[in-house]
Order: sequence, then C-alpha cells, then structure tokens
Amino acid sequence: MRIRSIILEKLLNFLMALSIGLMSIFVFGNVILRYVFNSGLTWSEELARFLFVWMTFLGAIGALKDNKHLGVDLLLRKLPPNLYKLIYVIGQIVILFLLLIILHGSWKMTLLNVNNYSPAIGLPLSSIFLVGIVMSVCMWAIVIYRTYCVWFKKEQSNEIGKSTEFEVFVKQRGNKK
Repeated sequence: MRIRSIILEKLLNFLMALSIGLMSIFVFGNVILRYVFNSGLTWSEELARFLFVWMTFLGAIGALKDNKHLGVDLLLRKLPPNLYKLIYVIGQIVILFLLLIILHGSWKMTLLNVNNYSPAIGLPLSSIFLVGIVMSVCMWAIVIYRTYCVWFKKEQSNEIGKSTEFEVFVKQRGNKK
C-alpha cells in the first residue's frame, strides 16, 4: 500500500510539473513569436489554459493528500479526543457530500460536452471537465481512508487532521518552558 502511495504521489507531482513546464514554454514561446516575428500560435494560449485547469485540480488532490488545505482547528484541538474524532468524521462526511456534488456536476458537463470541441486545437471540451471527475474520485479515496484511520486505527488517529505548522509551534513552545 505504501509503495502504491509513493508511486501515485510521484505521478501526481510529475503531472503538475509537466503542466507548469509546458504552460511556461507555450506562453513564453508565443510571446516571443508575437513580438519578434509578428506572428503567434493560435493554439498555445488555449492549451496553456487547459493545462492550468488540470494543474489546479491535480494540485487540490496533492494539497488534500498532504493536509495543506486551509482549515481552522483551534477550537477542535481543545476538545477531548473522542469528541474531536466525532467532529472530524462529521466534517469528512460533509466533504464527501460536497465532492459528490462536484462529481455529479462534472459528470453532467463531461457528457454534455463530448461533441463540443475547442476552437483552436479541436480538443473535446469533455476532456476539460473530466478533471472534476478525476479530482472527486481521488479526493473521495483520500477522505475515506483518513476517516477510516481516525475512526478505527488508534495509532494513526492522532496524526490525521493536524497541521504540521501547529505541531512545530507546540514543540517550540514546549522547549522554551
């Protein structure tokens, strides 16, 4: 399981790096072509926009995996462990519900745009909306796994849902005393 997680993490990071690299090359190349040669590539801006959309959604998956999404847990940390677990699980259920809404909307938009094509490169627009499906399914897997760990695995329940910055802050304050 751990090896699969590492491979998927490396694949996700590679796809995001590839997206930003290609975006930079296309946009920079188009700027050079426009200002130096007085012509440009009609498809480069559109492809850069599509890569940006995919990179953003893939980055959301990576942020959830690394627990880097913005969250305020100041009050939650003061709760007893069992109540903390319960509220954490309720929050994860709300997240699952919202991901289900995104999945449903992305599925409808993907099917709706199967026969529509982008004007410059002719790529089916459904490939753009497909990223919502990919993101929802991947995030569902992460949230389900974390919820399972918090609810059933005692040794991992203290690690999930806590930001590393807070842990560093607590350790630093503990060392000063």
